[in-house]
Amino acid sequence: MSSDSEYIPPTFLTEKQENEFFSDKDVYGLRNYGNTCFMNSIIQCLNQTTEFTKYIVSLEYYHDLKKDDEIENDIQSLQKRLTNDWYRLQRAMWNTKMSLGPKSFHQTIQILSMKSGRIEFVGHHQKDATEFFEFLMENFHMATCGEVDFEIEGEPKHKWDKMALVAADSWSKFFKKEYSKIVELFYGQYHCTITCPECTYKSTTYQPFLTLQVPVPVNKPVVSLKECLSLFNREETLDLDNQWKCENCKDYRKAQKKISIWSTPQILTIQLKRFTKDKKKINNRVEFPLDSLSLNDYSIGYGREKATYSLYAIVNHNGDTGGGHYYSFVKKWDGTWCIANDAMVSRISEKDLITNSAYMLFYRKIE
Repeated sequence: MSSDSEYIPPTFLTEKQENEFFSDKDVYGLRNYGNTCFMNSIIQCLNQTTEFTKYIVSLEYYHDLKKDDEIENDIQSLQKRLTNDWYRLQRAMWNTKMSLGPKSFHQTIQILSMKSGRIEFVGHHQKDATEFFEFLMENFHMATCGEVDFEIEGEPKHKWDKMALVAADSWSKFFKKEYSKIVELFYGQYHCTITCPECTYKSTTYQPFLTLQVPVPVNKPVVSLKECLSLFNREETLDLDNQWKCENCKDYRKAQKKISIWSTPQILTIQLKRFTKDKKKINNRVEFPLDSLSLNDYSIGYGREKATYSLYAIVNHNGDTGGGHYYSFVKKWDGTWCIANDAMVSRISEKDLITNSAYMLFYRKIE
């Protein structure tokens, strides 16, 4: 990072320092390098994820990057390069008054995609924005993760304590050797139960999630996000294609499966599952709250009363599975909304946010 030796990174120790950096900053466009609208839309949404932006532009992330003597292969080297490219892009986006061309960032993505076998991001064909978001965050995570100590103290006194102990142990097994700011900000944890219909044996697991993927009902033209979340939380029967082998019966069963949210992330990303298995798109309009989104009805465990969120970014998709276009709505620090459509950016009113095109929703937890 020698080229940035004269750069004095901002600090965000006080609310005043945050306001000084983020206020009076506008949103500027990003040039398209041939079907890179999926990338540009995710960049714009992450750019307004101020909790993550502070980590990057303050150079806090740089202290977490793997050192050269810790890098074991080309992929790890490229992950580090990608994260540094992201820093330079973020720094430019918050200090410019013109549209930018994230060319070097895109080139690194192409090289990393080829090296890691993620060929879906190679070339200039249509790509999925959610898959790209998860690919990007996975590589940021691997570039900055490190080993941490998880200490679980106290004796369980009742059912919820015992569940919390198992959940914490599972979280530790997933992230003890690879914990990062990405996990701290973006990851939540599922509580999943599968019940055998024959012997009633129940298997319970706790799994981390980055994106909450919710189905969209197809039976009416306008649905609510609440209906989508209820469908996600509803108990389902595992069919012939994905039967579960009961650990007690030792046989495959059409078991009952139910997923709830055990712990909620600070930054909640929701994907509306608009694409079906037979490659058709569900174009129903989904109405969603701008403020005070609650996950209480879909959660289990401690802290559920605190799970309230405010919307700050949306990825939209026009078209179908054969071709389409991504663009984003983003909320600035001053509360105004903009539409960012590649290089074109303009103001938009809150009433125009509700469209048939919403594909990903970005919420931050309200403390």
